[in-house]
Amino acid sequence: FIQDQFRSTMELWWLLASWGLYVYGAVMIGLVFIIDGKHRIIIWLSPVVVAFVLTVFLQYLIRRTRPEVTKTTYNLFVHTFSFPSAHASTSMAFATSLGYAFIGSSLEYGWVFAFIWFLLACLIAMSRVVVGVHYFFDVLIGALIGYLIAYAFFGAMVY
Repeated sequence: FIQDQFRSTMELWWLLASWGLYVYGAVMIGLVFIIDGKHRIIIWLSPVVVAFVLTVFLQYLIRRTRPEVTKTTYNLFVHTFSFPSAHASTSMAFATSLGYAFIGSSLEYGWVFAFIWFLLACLIAMSRVVVGVHYFFDVLIGALIGYLIAYAFFGAMVY
């Protein structure tokens, strides 16, 4: 079982699984106070909302059950279906949105921030597998959905 491989760092994985998405929210709120064009926050959040809604719709359409809850001590806040992972899709949509925001900014090293957001999204997705509430394929497809929605959204935009 995968949890046995990460037993020494389980508290970190639980923290990421529970609170990782809030980091993105805090960054977005912080950007509201920094960025001149406040309307851009809505633009950056739009793919995240679309990814979340599509993922939840797919969860109820596909209805794949989660891994055995008896094998994990992680307590889910909301009991939904497993496939695809909403945490993975929204965190990857956040990462892609922030990646476009930072790479398109005047920051000299905006790509470093973009890399950090993608790394955090991957860690959040992996944490859902490590704590035992998703299968690997759930988070892989969830992350792909989030990335593709944000990529399509920003690829269609003209800056």
